[in-house]
Amino acid sequence: MRQLVVGTYNFEFGGFDKGNPARLHRQLAMLAEAQADAWAFQECSNWQDDRTRTQGMVEETLGMRGFFARSNRGPGGDVAVFIRESAGIRFVEPRHEEQPQPYWHAVAHIITEVDGFGLLRLASAHLAPASPNQRTSEAESLQLLAEKDAMGPLVIGGDWNAFLRNAPDPGVDWAHEGKRRRKTDTRAAEALAEFMTDVGELLGIRTPTVGHRSDRVPYQCDRIYTSLDAAAIAGFEVVQEEGDPLSDHRPAFATFNLSASMFALSA
Repeated sequence: MRQLVVGTYNFEFGGFDKGNPARLHRQLAMLAEAQADAWAFQECSNWQDDRTRTQGMVEETLGMRGFFARSNRGPGGDVAVFIRESAGIRFVEPRHEEQPQPYWHAVAHIITEVDGFGLLRLASAHLAPASPNQRTSEAESLQLLAEKDAMGPLVIGGDWNAFLRNAPDPGVDWAHEGKRRRKTDTRAAEALAEFMTDVGELLGIRTPTVGHRSDRVPYQCDRIYTSLDAAAIAGFEVVQEEGDPLSDHRPAFATFNLSASMFALSA
């Protein structure tokens, strides 16, 4: 059975602390252990700067190839899709969404060809942090990506910056009522669900990916959506790191059995 594992992760300032890459190296060691076939990364801060050569270092450490979309907020918010070519995933062409409207940052979006399956599109998104209206606009615009199945079904991971549909009450007090109102707005999640499946929601997994720091509210901010049919969806997991968390976000993974999909190549 052709299985594919896709992860999503926000590095928080690119993994750098005042220019020190020690945290990034620890993050990459953690992610390398996962051996995901593809990643949707957010906050790839200045990774494409020739002076730091961060992109090449990340690619070499993970054994993967990266494709970046420039954030409309500067290189600190760049997003990327990484693929493991040795796993039988071949890059076909980029289809990034980098225009300032409606996207707060951008959407990294590539077409790939997967051995034994065919065309598959992979994407990474990072929605607006403070505006429910802009998040909703971004999510509605992603309909145009989700519907392009002639270029292959879509798997998109992201930092969605707001609650998922039917989210459970986190059971904690919010520091600011305005932030509570904005983060608990579920219109973006509702719009995404009109054209794609939230993998975690389908499987009943609601593990928080943020809120593990004492000043944050726990909820599943990082999620993976797909236009693949439900038969292909096999698993979802949030990584719980031991010790000090390496980011304000936790990595999440989705597992797909591509050979069970109606999109799979005929035998």
